Amino acid sequence: MSKRIKVVLFSAAFLTSISVFAQDRRDDQDRGEQHARSQPYYDSAHRDWHQWNDKENEAYQRYAKEHHNVNSDFSKDSERQQQQYWSWRHKHPD
Repeated sequence: MSKRIKVVLFSAAFLTSISVFAQDRRDDQDRGEQHARSQPYYDSAHRDWHQWNDKENEAYQRYAKEHHNVNSDFSKDSERQQQQYWSWRHKHPD
């Protein structure tokens, strides 16, 4: 093989590996962002786990509005208030 062909093949292989590495890194970042937005909570009264994500947050905002909890933040609610929400949530599935 001529020297030029070897250089072109080596360059193509090198650039391909960099591209794959960059894509893997982006996928890891996406998973990290998704994990950061998702938090597990245990509902002791119903003995099950709930994943706190955007969908659950929307449901909580509906609950807060119905119960006149202005500017409420689930993570700052007392355990009693959280249990009341989970009871409501089991009666109001998506």
